[in-house]
Amino acid sequence: MPIYPLLFAGGAVWWEARLEHAVGWRRQWPTWLLTGNLLLLPVFLPILPIDTYARFHDDFPHPEFGETIGWPEFVETVGEAYKGLDDATRSEVAVLTTNYGTASALDLWGESWGLPPAVCGQNSYYYWSHPGSLDPALAVGFRREWLEDDYDEIVELAVISNRAGISNEEAGRSVFLVRGARRESDAMWEAMRFFR
Repeated sequence: MPIYPLLFAGGAVWWEARLEHAVGWRRQWPTWLLTGNLLLLPVFLPILPIDTYARFHDDFPHPEFGETIGWPEFVETVGEAYKGLDDATRSEVAVLTTNYGTASALDLWGESWGLPPAVCGQNSYYYWSHPGSLDPALAVGFRREWLEDDYDEIVELAVISNRAGISNEEAGRSVFLVRGARRESDAMWEAMRFFR
């Protein structure tokens, strides 16, 4: 919002007028500023130990931090499912995810597992990651009922979890191998597009 710089400037003028005659404030303000920022640091950056964060996860203003906990384990789960496929399926499978966070995790760490680039219909990932085919696909994080209208064969290969026990979007969801698409890949891909 363009009004914020004006509000900050007005606030600064107000504080300066009150502190102009206060003794020692010019030497103390860096200490107060540093202390305030250090106290707020865990709210804005994911710096807490995972166990501590797990205890207070629901009370944090940025639950997105919890979405990244367990990503290496998540990628390992998908990688193991991928490695368990036969060579013919592995050579043509697409890795389809429900959100850009999981797609990013798979793209970031999936190379070591030999995973193909992830595809996702959320936000701008829709534009970057158009798959050639969605049959067969590893459907990561989807609920079975979301896939039943589009595929004849749905096989659960793994269940996603994290050691910290944080309930994030992926925890408890499955990795499915899906085959036998009932629609063209382009039509399914268009239906998977969403912005949130």
